Formats: sequence, C-alpha cells, structure tokens
Amino acid sequence: HIELHVASQTFSGLTEGSSVALRRALLRAMQILLGHVVALSENAASEALAIAPKVILTILLLIFGLRFINCFSNMLKTRMEGAHIPQIKETNRSSCLRNCVRDAESGSDEDTFTLEEQPAHEPLDTTVVRFVINILTNVLKMVLIFIIATMMGFESSSFVAIAALASFAIGWSMRDLIKDLANGVMIIVLRPYVVGDSIEFQIHEGNVVGQVLEIELLSTVINTGDGAHVIVPNHKISVVTNISREGSNRVDVEVEIDYSENLQQARAVLLKVAREEERVRMQEEPQVLISDFGLVGIVLILRVWVLSAHRKSVPFDLREKVKYAFDAAGIKMARVADSGGDPAREAKEERAVKRIRAASGLAPGR
Repeated sequence: HIELHVASQTFSGLTEGSSVALRRALLRAMQILLGHVVALSENAASEALAIAPKVILTILLLIFGLRFINCFSNMLKTRMEGAHIPQIKETNRSSCLRNCVRDAESGSDEDTFTLEEQPAHEPLDTTVVRFVINILTNVLKMVLIFIIATMMGFESSSFVAIAALASFAIGWSMRDLIKDLANGVMIIVLRPYVVGDSIEFQIHEGNVVGQVLEIELLSTVINTGDGAHVIVPNHKISVVTNISREGSNRVDVEVEIDYSENLQQARAVLLKVAREEERVRMQEEPQVLISDFGLVGIVLILRVWVLSAHRKSVPFDLREKVKYAFDAAGIKMARVADSGGDPAREAKEERAVKRIRAASGLAPGR
C-alpha cells in the first residue's frame, strides 16, 4: 500500500526525467495491484462456482413451486365449484314452525313437521370457495418463501421474527376485518339466526329490524321491509332478538273509548273482531285488557297471537275493522273535547279524571 501511495504521488513527474528507482517502484506497485486483482478474481470465480448450483436450484424451486401452487389452487377451486351439497327446502326454523301451526289450526292429524329436500343439489357458495382458495394459496406461498430463505442461508429464527412482526402489523391494521370474520364464523356455526328469520338488533345508529337476506363471512344483509337493504358488519351485531324463531308473535292493538261507553259491550265487540280475523291464531285466546285511564277515555288493548309473517299487517287491519265495528255498535271512540278556553270546564274535567284515577287505584303520574 505504501508503494502504491508513492507511485501515485510521483506519477505526474515521471515524464520529466524521474529517476530509475521511482520507475521501478511504480512497476512493483503495478505488479502487486495486478496480483491482488487476479487473486480476487480467482476467489470470486471459485465462490461463484460454489454457490451457482444453490442459486440455480433456488430459482428452479421458486419457479416450479409457484407453478405448482397455482395449478393446485386452480384444481382445488374447480373441484370445490363442481361440488354439490344437499340443500334443505325449508332453510328456516320458523318455516317449520309455521307449518306445524297451520296443521294445528286446520285440525290435521298428519305429521308434516318435516324438511323436504330439493331434488337437485346446489353448488357451494362462491364466496366461501374464493375465500378458502385465497387463504390456502397465500399460506402455501409463505411456506415456499420460508423454504427458499432457509436454503439461501438465512436463519429461520430471524425470518420467523420478521414474519411475526409483519403479521402483527397487518393484524392490527385489519382488526375490524378480523372481528367481522370471527363473528361471521360464529354466526354460521352457532346459528342464532338463519336466512329468512326476522331479527332485531342494536347498532350505534339505533335499532335495526328486518328479515335476513344473506349471511356472509364479513357482513349480514338485512331487508328492512321498506325497500332498503342494510349491510351490517358482523362485529357490530351484538344482542340479537330473533322475532320469528318461535313461528308466532303477540300483537297488541291499542284502542281508547269514551268514559261514557259500556266497557263490557266494547270488550265483546273487540273479541268478535279478533275471532273473525282469519290470521289470528285461536290456540291462544284473544284478550281485551285495560291498559290505562286516560284524560279523555279508557285505554283498551286487544291482544292476539299471529304468525310471524303477519305480525306487521294484522295490527293495521284490526284497527280499521275495530273502527267499523264500533261505528256499527254505536260505541264512541275517545276524543279531546274543545273546552273553548273555559277554565271552569277544564278544572271540572281535571277533577273528574282525578276521581277516576283514585277509584281505579292508579298513581297520579300514570
């Protein structure tokens, strides 16, 4: 190195009659440099020849490994898409219960509480197939990369640490997505509700009531009955009320009659309307209950049981029929009378309401 330094410092003066000693030093330095270059070249060539088989094997393994994974994934996808599973015609528990209820109401002795299988099987869900294939493909690729890194001399512990750190970062950024996936799997396994059930659950924006159209891995699709489809992430569904699980629901229709009307007559008219409604189940006897003594009349509740499919339409129809029946029977509905701003009349009405409340045992605040 010293000779190289001297040669580089005196090179510019060689053309100006430098001494022979300096020329010899320069030649010696050039010989040493050439020797080092040759030695390095020989070492590099030998090392390249030594690792060449490993590099070639790694490249071939990577190429053939990726091709094998793609071929295996495509073959498995084709097999899964071509696979068929037996489907149940009645996929809903409430449908089975509705069949049982219809048989009981019709007086049939035949046992039709069975599930009929469709003659043709249906293929697996495309969403499930793609999800499984994507997970399997990514796992196989990660295993291939781990094998190649080990062959190249990387320490497996370092590779595992890097993979764990990357997995943690990805998992933290996708924590809501992982929650949706976990809840979707639990819904499919535990089946708190199925497609076709009417459910009610609470989210941050309020309560959602509707019929389940589809249960996906990450979300649940709800038809709210007003033409809107609500797509709810599965991790937001916590406390669920399954309205149609039992097959029937109780319906309360509130009616307020004037204080001057006959209570027993109003009760009889309401029961007659309920019994004449064909959608009302007769297994549970209709009831007419006194709910409250209002400011202008007696609040009655007509309580009936209907099939879950009719729980929304029956109350509207019953209110209309009750109005017609009361008009035919001469029963007046309660209405707010115009006092004309007379303080004495308003005070008299208030005293009458207090007497009624005291006689009925109701608290003043009700």
